[in-house]
Amino acid sequence: AIEIVSNETAIVGGTDAGLVTYNEGGAGAVTRTVKAKLQESVSVKDFGAVGDGVTDDTASIQAALDYAQSIGYGSVHIPSGTYIVSSTLSVSTPIHVYGDGFSVSASSKGSIISTSVLSGNAFEFVNAVGSFDNGLLLEDFAIVGPNKSGSAKGLVIQGSVWTNSTVKNITIRTMGGVGVSIEDCLTANFENVRTQANAGNGFNITGSNGVRLFGCMSESNSGLGYNFSASPTEGDNGPVMIACHAEENTGGSAVKFNGYINPMVHGCWIQVANSVNADRAAIDIEDTSRAQIVGNYLTTNSPFPSFSAIKLTGSTRCTIISNSSTDFAAARGVVEDSTSSRNAIIANSGDGAIGEMGFTTSSSTGSTYVSYMGAGGEVGPTSYAARHTFLNVAGTELARVDDGAGANTTGLVLYDVQTSAVARVRVGANDSGGTGFRMLTIDNS
Repeated sequence: AIEIVSNETAIVGGTDAGLVTYNEGGAGAVTRTVKAKLQESVSVKDFGAVGDGVTDDTASIQAALDYAQSIGYGSVHIPSGTYIVSSTLSVSTPIHVYGDGFSVSASSKGSIISTSVLSGNAFEFVNAVGSFDNGLLLEDFAIVGPNKSGSAKGLVIQGSVWTNSTVKNITIRTMGGVGVSIEDCLTANFENVRTQANAGNGFNITGSNGVRLFGCMSESNSGLGYNFSASPTEGDNGPVMIACHAEENTGGSAVKFNGYINPMVHGCWIQVANSVNADRAAIDIEDTSRAQIVGNYLTTNSPFPSFSAIKLTGSTRCTIISNSSTDFAAARGVVEDSTSSRNAIIANSGDGAIGEMGFTTSSSTGSTYVSYMGAGGEVGPTSYAARHTFLNVAGTELARVDDGAGANTTGLVLYDVQTSAVARVRVGANDSGGTGFRMLTIDNS
């Protein structure tokens, strides 16, 4: 049983919590003051926040955050309510900030930070100095912006000091800029974080290593859904996406990697969306190596001929396995450009009415296509398919391997390639100077 003892006569309204002792009552429990117990976690309401959707609570919330930093790894509770914030909330040492959850509905109930900030950042974790064993822990609240006005970012975590941080069950919506921005960080976990209807990218991760996203959603943002960008020297521990979702993000590719090594996308539902025909992809992989794209469902809201399920630009040693696509145009399942090489595309499929998981290789070299099922398989014309290997590849509309003008298909291997009546495998040098299918191997095709 919990025991509370006062050593002084209690005067109603006047007892000091520092004079009242508290004991948890379990084996080994020690007696301390009620004041010490209550100070383990502070509420923004302890510092005057109201949360009525009318009162400006900026100063009160910042005071609570400052106090939690001053005691070291302190916790700040944001009880249910709508807290009006008119300037940036800023934190520079690791703390724990938690609310009571948030419901995305017409009433939008829960712990809500309603910000009117138009530039800079709404809630930032920056300028940290020193070394910390543990990072941030943020959970169970929402940041709601001023109806996409201005250019402010919603949640910003910046700097390598924020190591081993965890952000979960957070919603960021209707900001004028990026929803979540992670900049130059190490080892951060995001669980069930949702960005919705922001004017910029949903998630923007730059120069950061070891960022992992689990069950996150990027929806109806005006930029990209998830944008990952790093130089090869700083992005060697690539980001991981597992069971994430991207839908109706209209500013570009749904997921884009640039400059990373070893990024992974596993078991995600990803839609590339726009109202105009543009060169974009559900997963866009640029200047990246050793990406693992496995078991994802890829689709589009508009089957424009320039949309791709997976696009490889200047990327090498990537593994594309067991993905399925629907509603892409023929030969737009996996698209490699002239600077991509040595990628493995294995057991992908498509069942859309328009465009299956077909492939197009444009001057790429050394890639392997295995157990590839779907319409629109094409290599050439005017393509360099040197050292490509096609094993058990099937196409039902256009499965064409063509030695076009100036093409170099040296070392091409076709094994058990099944084509339809309209498909063709044309062997021989082109009159325009192609090298032909030298060292061509065709077995059971």
